[in-house]
Amino acid sequence: MFDERRIRKRGLTAPALVLSVREASTMGGNGSWMKYDYTLEVRPEGGAPFRTEVRERFYIIERKPSEADVVTVKYDPATLKAVFHLEGDPRFDLEAMQRRTTQMKWEQRSTGDG
Repeated sequence: MFDERRIRKRGLTAPALVLSVREASTMGGNGSWMKYDYTLEVRPEGGAPFRTEVRERFYIIERKPSEADVVTVKYDPATLKAVFHLEGDPRFDLEAMQRRTTQMKWEQRSTGDG
């Protein structure tokens, strides 16, 4: 847990390809969360790609990364451990999704399509 916080705060940002996803648990403590194990290929700019494993918990009805998605991660170059950095990605961040939807509505109205 401490390592993840450190990586979220000080880690380097890079795109990563989701190679595989597997359910790690059937239900979380209150039945609303599930844990998933991800295998990622992290592709740092100017560096060699590397594989890493990420275990992440998602709300059961929440959109989550799936196989073949390209997502953003933060990683520690010394340990090659990574964590998801999904904030601002309208595919997975509800607030970003709402902002994008509003923007699209305004664009449709300005072109006369809405």
